[in-house]
This record gives sequence, structure tokens and C-alpha cells, in this order.
Amino acid sequence: MRITASPVEKIFRETLPEKLPHYEVREQQIEMALMVERALLHETNLLAEAGTGTGKSFAYLIPIAL
Repeated sequence: MRITASPVEKIFRETLPEKLPHYEVREQQIEMALMVERALLHETNLLAEAGTGTGKSFAYLIPIAL
């Protein structure tokens, strides 16, 4: 069990719902964003596949922007 959320997770769980009224928290999107974050931190490649409506664009962009 994690005590503190990563900055990426906080954005998806707190900031986006607060700033974007129609945003829906998607667990698959958060999971993918955390995988992207981990790949960036470890300077490794990531190949991710997700269905339509998962939120792939934000899942890739937010970790990269941070």
C-alpha cells in the first residue's frame, strides 16, 4: 500500500477533476500514466495498448510534461 501518491497520480485524481468539469477519473488511464512515468524515470521503453476512451493522450502527455 502506498502512503503518498505520485505527482502524476495527484493530477489525475485531484487537479483534472477540479479544473475540467466533465473529466472522469479512469483507473486504466492512471495506471497507464504511472507506467509512462516509471519508463521515463528509468529511461526505458514502454509499449502500451489501451482501448478507445481510455485516455491515452493525457496518459502519455502529463508524465512527459512533468
